Amino acid sequence: MSENKILCPQCFHETYDGHVCSHCGFAGQEVSIKQALPCYTTLHERYIIGIPLGRGGFGMTYKCLDTQTHKVMVIKEFFPKTPPVDRNDFTHLPMEMVNSFHHNQERFREEAKLLCELREHHYQSIITASDYFDENGTSYYVMDYFPGITIKKLVSRYTLPQQDLQRIFTSIALELDDIHKNMNLIHRDISADNILIDGKRNAVLIDFGAAKSINQDEPYTVVGKTHYAPIEQYSRTKKQGPYTDVYALAATYYYVLTGHFVPEAPERILHDELISFDDLKVEVPNYVKKALAHALEVKPEDRTPNMAVFVKELRNQKVHAYVYVKDQKLAVQEKGITIGRKEDNDICLPQSQITKHHLTITFDSYNETFLITDHSTNGTFVNGHFLNRDAKCLRGPITINFPGILDEMKCEVEYE
Repeated sequence: MSENKILCPQCFHETYDGHVCSHCGFAGQEVSIKQALPCYTTLHERYIIGIPLGRGGFGMTYKCLDTQTHKVMVIKEFFPKTPPVDRNDFTHLPMEMVNSFHHNQERFREEAKLLCELREHHYQSIITASDYFDENGTSYYVMDYFPGITIKKLVSRYTLPQQDLQRIFTSIALELDDIHKNMNLIHRDISADNILIDGKRNAVLIDFGAAKSINQDEPYTVVGKTHYAPIEQYSRTKKQGPYTDVYALAATYYYVLTGHFVPEAPERILHDELISFDDLKVEVPNYVKKALAHALEVKPEDRTPNMAVFVKELRNQKVHAYVYVKDQKLAVQEKGITIGRKEDNDICLPQSQITKHHLTITFDSYNETFLITDHSTNGTFVNGHFLNRDAKCLRGPITINFPGILDEMKCEVEYE
């Protein structure tokens, strides 16, 4: 570390002199979030708090450095705006407020536990958590840092290409389909405020605070954002299911395409004033119009039943997968692409460090995922992570490296 340099609370490089960071340009700007934890606070004997990123109704988020993995992460703190609380002292609050605090804190813990369970599925378009704990009289959970802004903010400044939108919404829908089927959960709070997108146009769905089991017996809470929530979310008794998330995701897609909100669902029951793409003079492929119209049906029984059907209708395209290596473009057929030292492989890398049949790449066209299976002795680097005698399912684009042998191999999807 250079003399008189300390850890920057924004980029966490040791390039900050207390005034300006020579790495990221942070100049000690004051972030005006009342009662935010001071920078350099250490939580759980592991996480060094950096700058606060924002505050919602129930919590604050901060950048942090995980001193065990040396990765920049995000930590979310349960700290509601109302009632006003002190992290270590509830004695000044009436008992009903204390009870309310603890009830909502328990919901926060449940969300944290759920996000940690989601991490086991290696989703790429769904935010997950890596850790959660209690400290300072409240609760925290830790997520990967995603350097993006909400898709709502982005589309107010730029128009995203149709192919990017197709990829983003299809990817989120496919992973939600998996959550619906395998975890029996619905999100219930999908909106343009809860999808983040970065500079490479990768996107993640966040905020599972309203998630519920599909088969729960207890009454539903009336929850959901105006213009995104379907009619069943305005009732405590109407059954909710995968079609509930379908409506909200389609309402988000409609907003991103048009810049206009879908009218509130109760208003649509009386008089549906959803403006058509033609009236808005927005050029959208006919199959997308039909898919969104079906997904935005007001009555659940008329609506797209699940994400699998939504994706099928939304896509209406053939999907092809390719491996790009050196000057070659190879289609990933049903049998897949094989890489190894022997000449009978689709890609032959004759170096001694390569196993005879080193790696296989296959593609699931429905889920748009590549299965990378390593059969080797020495392993392979996939998206910067070491893979050895293992299989990993990933959505493209994917970068594969054989250090010292082949700098880069790309796996990508194209649409017909």
